[in-house]
Amino acid sequence: MLRVDALGWQPGHVTWGLAVEEGGTDGPEPLTESVHESADAVPLRALPAALAGPLADAFRRCDEPGAPAMLHVALPHDLLGLEVDTWPDPSGGGPLGAVRPVVVRCASREQFGPGAEVDPVRWAALHPRVPGAEGVHGSVLDCAGGTPRALADDLVTLPAEIPVLCQYRGAAHPVTGDALPRLVRAGYGVALWRRRGEFSRTYGMVPGYAYDGNCSGFHTRVGQEVRAAHSAAQLPYALHDWRRAAEHGRGWSEGVVLMYDPPRAAPALLAPP
Repeated sequence: MLRVDALGWQPGHVTWGLAVEEGGTDGPEPLTESVHESADAVPLRALPAALAGPLADAFRRCDEPGAPAMLHVALPHDLLGLEVDTWPDPSGGGPLGAVRPVVVRCASREQFGPGAEVDPVRWAALHPRVPGAEGVHGSVLDCAGGTPRALADDLVTLPAEIPVLCQYRGAAHPVTGDALPRLVRAGYGVALWRRRGEFSRTYGMVPGYAYDGNCSGFHTRVGQEVRAAHSAAQLPYALHDWRRAAEHGRGWSEGVVLMYDPPRAAPALLAPP
């Protein structure tokens, strides 16, 4: 797991730590070993270069033939849009997200109080284990006919429903900028969103991922793919497949990010297909 911490007294700089888990996903408490820590603050823009060597070492420890290790990235809520999946993989095989599953977690839930803790009951509903149980489905919450829509203050969804954000344009956007913190405050541990360029209060929209106005195709496809996964436990691996396809020109999923953030007492549910 990669942990990135923002520094309030040094804007634009972060510290980081890297740990590996041993023992697989079958045991209730995998052993976690810290393997690298930043000695000094690093400019955020320099983070990929600073982490190239430590990540290469961690992946050497964890990768198996034909099964690259998953990278969990724990970020403060205001950095959840960090494009870690686009960083180059140390193997040289392409972006991290196309080489291995990459998911994000929120490392600052405590700032929002107890209500932001991931609900174990909802988590269990997103991980059906009984034959014939209802599978997960995705719902786009921030898009109305291609127009950005703010999330409701009292956000409520069905237990097996996964929030999907179509219109995320960075934290500065006047309509959707608060969407990711709202999901965190509401206690969601699983959510999908796609980056659609970055909104700047000075420059307006800066074109980026999927900034093409094409929403209906994305809504349909992400809904189909989430239902096909059936369980949220499969989404990190499904997302890896989507990102690999995007690397080969089949780009409906370009810029898609998955938050997969277990509750503190969650059983080990994540298993490769």
